[in-house]
Amino acid sequence: MRCPSRTIRHLVRCVSIALYAASGLHAQSSAPDRTIIALRNGQWFDGRRFTTGTRWMQAGRFVPRPAMPADSMIDLAGGFVIPPFGDAHTHSPDGRWGFDGIRDMYLRLGVFYVQTLANSRAGRREIAAEVNIPASIDVAFANAPVTSTGGHPQVLYESLGLFRRFWQTPEEQQQAARSFARDRDVYERLDSLPQLEAIVRRLGRDSVPVLKVMLLESERWDTRHRDTTQAGFYGMNPSLLAPLVRAAHAAGRRVWAHVETPHDLAIALRDSVDGFAHVPGYGAATATDAVARTLLIPDSTIRLAGARRVPMTATLGLLAGNTTTDTAQLRRFSDVTVRNARALRAAGVQLLAGSDTYSNADIIRNDPLATARFLDLTPL
Repeated sequence: MRCPSRTIRHLVRCVSIALYAASGLHAQSSAPDRTIIALRNGQWFDGRRFTTGTRWMQAGRFVPRPAMPADSMIDLAGGFVIPPFGDAHTHSPDGRWGFDGIRDMYLRLGVFYVQTLANSRAGRREIAAEVNIPASIDVAFANAPVTSTGGHPQVLYESLGLFRRFWQTPEEQQQAARSFARDRDVYERLDSLPQLEAIVRRLGRDSVPVLKVMLLESERWDTRHRDTTQAGFYGMNPSLLAPLVRAAHAAGRRVWAHVETPHDLAIALRDSVDGFAHVPGYGAATATDAVARTLLIPDSTIRLAGARRVPMTATLGLLAGNTTTDTAQLRRFSDVTVRNARALRAAGVQLLAGSDTYSNADIIRNDPLATARFLDLTPL
């Protein structure tokens, strides 16, 4: 199914009209807006095809054809109207810097809803009044993800602060692992159970719907966190996951986990994590063949994930973009990562579009296309 290039322009125009109309309810909730708007000459997507016709809106919602004439009319001039898209795994917006461009980029792409899975607490406060309003994108923030000292993303964020780039030498890696300049702003460190109380207090002060936890080869956490060369390549202590999830759920937070291996997925399911960033096998492309084979998800874990219908951002667009020039990497990506995604989807897991990017328009645009291509899905 191919639509004219003006599809997104009309999508943005039409849905913005609906959201603008809805804003009248917030301004005068005691007197709902009774104005009826007719949207004529549109090509409307009904779930399977486009049909020509007129739709009516009242108070920001589509309504059946009214008995009385509409109060106003907008001619869509044959434009195609589809639901807006969502990016369920992004890291922007993350503050005032560059926000206007990020917001406008998403709206141009037809993405109206984003879930920022790891962001600056201070940055979120800077733009709190500029998101989740009719003229902007709707954002679900996770704030600082939970890891352990020396884990990911502490070493990444501290490297960016110290060197303005990803660390490049073992000395820089260790310097970043010893730096805590952005602790509690862009990451939380949870190394022992007594520290959980302070994290729970901060959760109570946050007004965000999501908490993100970091699980990176959790089956090797005990040895990795003791190895200074592995700083930045592990996440939180998996033994602390269950009490953290219970505390987050008690605070009304959904919990999403960064997972890379079948073991990460299995313990996260065991401990009632709600959603997942990445399909296990995330690192298969750059692993050896022997290691890549260990990243295939067991059938029992696939069945459990499917039975719970958990949501998961596959990030296949991002991963495929990193492997297209290396045939061996592409083979491992296909044999392991894509195979895992296919099996999870067949079992009932909800695979969502998620770019895992800092406002890269090409990755955001290509992620659903890559997912469709690798999973043999039709455009519909």
